[in-house]
Amino acid sequence: MVKKLRKIKFHRRLSLLLAIVLSLVIIIAILKRSAFLPYQISKFVNEHYFKDSPFKFSCSRVSGDFVNLIKFHKLALEYDDGRDAYTVFWVDEVDVNYRLSQLIGMKLFIDDLVLKDVRIRLEHDETGRLVLPIPASSPDKGGGSVSPHIEVDRFNIDGLMVFFSGGKRNLRLRDVSLSGSLRYLNNAGTLEIDNGAGYLIDTETSIHSLRTQVDFEGQD
Repeated sequence: MVKKLRKIKFHRRLSLLLAIVLSLVIIIAILKRSAFLPYQISKFVNEHYFKDSPFKFSCSRVSGDFVNLIKFHKLALEYDDGRDAYTVFWVDEVDVNYRLSQLIGMKLFIDDLVLKDVRIRLEHDETGRLVLPIPASSPDKGGGSVSPHIEVDRFNIDGLMVFFSGGKRNLRLRDVSLSGSLRYLNNAGTLEIDNGAGYLIDTETSIHSLRTQVDFEGQD
């Protein structure tokens, strides 16, 4: 009798596991074949982070196996306040190798993050304030905010171009490459750059072997 009960429980657990795996396979298959996914991602970001702001995010295409690898193609962040309009951020492709099992615990562990062909443009508005894409804070629903746990073991940025307009001073860089790691937990993080290089256009100066560490704090 005991053996029979154990056998029944085993079959139930196996059936549940197979059902979960099958559901994941079906969902992944639908997502991979859906041209609607990039639109939904763009809509979610704009409605939750840039609503009623002059910023607009867009994603052209999403690919990958969605289990450990996801690729975002042609990501852009546009700025338009009715007077000035330009692209703040553009990246041709973002490859994210992550650990799916950690997402269940509300943790984002990324083994490898690669950004290819990146363009960043930062300018001041007519009041002299630097225009930054700071997402709107979400309303307090009680219980306080939850700080995400993010770890990026390795990131690589290949082909970065930066244009910074600071009134009378401009800064333009091209052929920038950066590699390092990122840790963020309890509203505090550390960005480590192991190796960086680039070219300052205005001074015609090359930068090599850049190494630095930046500690920062998020908002509660």
